[in-house]
Amino acid sequence: AAFHRVSDLYGAISESVLDASLPKLKAALYKPSLLILDDFGIGEMTPVAAQVLLDVADRRMRSGSLLITSQYPSEKWHD
Repeated sequence: AAFHRVSDLYGAISESVLDASLPKLKAALYKPSLLILDDFGIGEMTPVAAQVLLDVADRRMRSGSLLITSQYPSEKWHD
């Protein structure tokens, strides 16, 4: 299993784009049998981070489990 706070992951994604290590980061997110993304909805998600997380979620649907936690108010889900 691997655990990532999503706000920290946004920074890691931005850094990996800049230093050309994004494929390595994505591979690390694909690898564990369980990926836990904590505090989803906290912090600012860039379009690049959104695409990376969508790719990871899509890939994990076929290869492993994904657990997402959030304290984001449900009233704001569709704002």
